Amino acid sequence: MSSAKLFTGSVLAGALASVLAIPTAAAQTAGPVSVMVNDEAPLTVPSSPGFSYVAGATTSTLSVTSDGYLLCANVYLTGAPGSTTTMLAPGHLRWSLPAATDVLSVTYTSGALSINKPAIGSSLETSLVCHARDAQGKIANPFSAFGDGIFGDSYESVLATQYGNMVNWALAPGFSWDQAVWSQVPNDACNFDGTSTDTPRVSEHNLCTAATGVRPSIKAYGDRAPTMWTGTAGPSFIYLARVDVRIGAPTEAPNSGFYVPPPTIAQPADLSNSVTTEIRDGFDSQYLSASGTWCFLNSLPSNATLDATVCANAASTSTGTLNGTLAENVTVSLSTPHAPITSFFVAVIRTINLNNPPANNTPVAAVSVMADPGTVRHDGGDGFVGDDVIFGFIPGSTGFPWMQ
Repeated sequence: MSSAKLFTGSVLAGALASVLAIPTAAAQTAGPVSVMVNDEAPLTVPSSPGFSYVAGATTSTLSVTSDGYLLCANVYLTGAPGSTTTMLAPGHLRWSLPAATDVLSVTYTSGALSINKPAIGSSLETSLVCHARDAQGKIANPFSAFGDGIFGDSYESVLATQYGNMVNWALAPGFSWDQAVWSQVPNDACNFDGTSTDTPRVSEHNLCTAATGVRPSIKAYGDRAPTMWTGTAGPSFIYLARVDVRIGAPTEAPNSGFYVPPPTIAQPADLSNSVTTEIRDGFDSQYLSASGTWCFLNSLPSNATLDATVCANAASTSTGTLNGTLAENVTVSLSTPHAPITSFFVAVIRTINLNNPPANNTPVAAVSVMADPGTVRHDGGDGFVGDDVIFGFIPGSTGFPWMQ
């Protein structure tokens, strides 16, 4: 039998402390509660449902519902501490989000819930990797805590700042995010040709991962887009994102790495020149079904239509069924059998609940990539994390309000 303890922003933190063996807060909290995982930006936890801890016989669960989007996964690495049985289960209004273990440390003081993050210094080194976006999908800092990027705040518009945070690209002369022509934005997030119009802001020479939006165009690989390509066909809702992964310095031309990689079993890497990247999704589970199908594609649909046949009609796919959030991973390596670079599209098909549509300009799905934390921490891999999450909306939506 398990024991459950529920908490909101106005309760004594000592009860949680007694379960998790963390320092006890001396008094009740006042004001909003925040949650911070690893080195991610903090998110606000509404007073209801707040957060809860359930201690079970074999597995304990820390559930935290925030106003933003927290996508997490366990990405295993050589020499990582053993995965603990304490699980982090993020929540968001209406949404299902992936849960992950390896919660080694929890502190709760002055209304701030910190997970695997000490009061001073960097986060603990575990397999738990998370990406946080606020209630409007905004990115607090597009640079990794372990990279060499410097967050440059400015007096630019929200549109310019946030679009710039989504794309690892040194703007071409004359380009403006306030009047963005997305067909001019580089499609390949991990391989650039080095010209004045195709140069990254952060040179990710050790490891690059990205999940980005795309739209069909005259290009075989489509045009870059600020949101996922989505479509509906009868009861089906389909969303599609592009995934790029590279280990080592870029040596290939942009968009030359398209192939469908074989999904690999999540396990500690046995080679220092091989890394695993997790691909996860989250979705509005009041509008979309938990059951569904997924596939990896090496090309966009030839008819430029996104419908329920996207996986069945495409060649060279890896595919599977869903009962909850997507959880697949791929491995790239500097040696065989895996190539050091891969680009592909991931498509997900779920069933629509027509009786409970989302509010206007709110996302219904997100796809995220989680890079090998050892390479990130020790080798400066995935130095630009702004392109690690992409959202999808109902077709015809203009996206988050700030995108308008």
